[in-house]
Amino acid sequence: MSAYNQGIKAANGYIPIQDENGKKICEFSTIGEKDLMKSLLSPNMNMNLPIGSSAVTDGQNQAPICTDEEIYNIQHIVLKKLNQFNSDYSNFIIYKFNKSHTLPGDQTKKLNYTDDNGNIVYYSDTVQQTYETKYVTNEKLKSTYQDLMNSITTYDGILQASKLYRMDPENPMLQNLSDYYTPGTSIPTSEMKNNKGTALENRDPNEYLNPKHNQIVKLRGELDQKLMEFNNTRNSVFGESKLQMDASIYVTILWTTLASAIVYFTFVHI
Repeated sequence: MSAYNQGIKAANGYIPIQDENGKKICEFSTIGEKDLMKSLLSPNMNMNLPIGSSAVTDGQNQAPICTDEEIYNIQHIVLKKLNQFNSDYSNFIIYKFNKSHTLPGDQTKKLNYTDDNGNIVYYSDTVQQTYETKYVTNEKLKSTYQDLMNSITTYDGILQASKLYRMDPENPMLQNLSDYYTPGTSIPTSEMKNNKGTALENRDPNEYLNPKHNQIVKLRGELDQKLMEFNNTRNSVFGESKLQMDASIYVTILWTTLASAIVYFTFVHI
């Protein structure tokens, strides 16, 4: 498909990802002029995203059909946002660790930070104070997290729409069926359009899109765990570490008090 038609209506529930210059990438569907599968799209030229095994209506979540180049550019931006978030998260955990070892007499070696370029920022009281100011509240980190999650949701929706629109059969034997369609060979019948095994492009997105979707699902779980760290929830790693440290301090105080009482009783009353 060398010529394309650009859609003019935005997909419902879809937030386009912007590049570094603020330009929206794949804001509308890009459809080949001779693409015989336009009938699979909604009237607004976008793909309805499935929920479970059922397709949603036009009034619910959709995603546009993007070109391979647009998908690549979006993936590049999402990866940059992910790297930035992971860098901030790493420094946040280092900051929490260093802060937890500031009691008098604590000789624990402090950890070094890294800047946005991956360079080492060696620990010092001044550097620690800089991160203290940065993390006095976690609103910026939470905002970065939410932006990343919105971008991942957009990217995942694009992958799903592309897979549905360019579905190739998972089983090559489907090519022997009467309702199998190969682009350019015939005009697809209604039966072909409704067949999930119909080939809509000469490539198999299952080899690329399915693993990407599975990675995104796993990534979302990991990011949710990191968000709990920002909120200092009881289930977070830092929350459990703090609980263990507090328990250790209280136990030490109790043992010290008991030992002092025994020594006092021994020398005063015996």
